[in-house]
Amino acid sequence: MYLVALVGGSEGAVANEAAPGKEMDAADEALTETVLEVVCGLWTGDMYGAQSPDLRIGRVAEGVNLVLYGSSGGDDKMYVTPRKVGQVVRKQLHLRTRRSSEHGRARVVVWDAERIEELQHEWGVTDERVLEVAARLRQDGLVAPEYEGKAK
Repeated sequence: MYLVALVGGSEGAVANEAAPGKEMDAADEALTETVLEVVCGLWTGDMYGAQSPDLRIGRVAEGVNLVLYGSSGGDDKMYVTPRKVGQVVRKQLHLRTRRSSEHGRARVVVWDAERIEELQHEWGVTDERVLEVAARLRQDGLVAPEYEGKAK
């Protein structure tokens, strides 16, 4: 599934369109939705935790594993690898990443509020679900303990 901008007059609309031979199955769709939920949950949790948001791809992968499998894969195995999460972020969600200046070679998701809002609407990710994910990540130690779960 690829997002394609359809030009209509002076405005562009975003639509889901699968490339020929590249249809997403249910598992890929679930993973993509979970990655989006975790990115939003980490952002929300870090913001309420009074720290700058840390959206490193590896940290997002830990969050995805916690949400999907109840484990961050710390036993020398990752269920969903940072590489796979990076591919989903760039190719399915079409979010940019950059090298972190604070974390060595780590890649971080570039927060684009407008794009994230479009993605939440498109994938049906509600604010309530984002707060649930943020609470789960806080419970497992991925989000600062100062997070109180307040709505925006």
